[in-house]
Amino acid sequence: MKKNFDLTPLTTFRIGGRAEFFITVKNESELIAAANWAKVKKLPLNILAGGSNILIVRKKIKGLVLKISGEHYSIKKNIISSWAGTGLSKLAKISADAGLYGLEWSFGIPGSVGGAIRGNAGAYGGDISKNVIEVRVYDISKAKFVKLDNKACGFGYRHSIFKQNKDLIIAEVRLKMKSGRSEEIKKII
Repeated sequence: MKKNFDLTPLTTFRIGGRAEFFITVKNESELIAAANWAKVKKLPLNILAGGSNILIVRKKIKGLVLKISGEHYSIKKNIISSWAGTGLSKLAKISADAGLYGLEWSFGIPGSVGGAIRGNAGAYGGDISKNVIEVRVYDISKAKFVKLDNKACGFGYRHSIFKQNKDLIIAEVRLKMKSGRSEEIKKII
């Protein structure tokens, strides 16, 4: 936990203020501990993903800024499971290497998988919602993890339920991909 932390280097535009408190979490137990700490202290909790779709305009952000970091993923057949902190472009490359279609549109987009889910990121006619099977979230109000299927995520154009419900912290996502040839996918990228 850091106090009065400068967020500037964590955004792609390199502008930002200072967080009253800041912590980076790399797994579920760290996420739970940080969220519960903020709840006990009655501090506002702000989530920072990859920092690519945010402008920080305040000089000081009250409460805890929690950055989801770390890259964990697995592939089983045509299903990719990924921790929210995994880079979106990295996941696109990994899926292409594995011969899986579905994320080619996302290559080159800075940011994380969790941020892409929150904002239903997309480009070139594709978006992340087309691949989402389910999203595993930590529900602060219930103090437990819950799974939301694609429909429950309320996806729309650059929108999801996560923009409205601040109690839901995206932890992990399962994506259904289509099988293909790695060389063809890389050409599309």
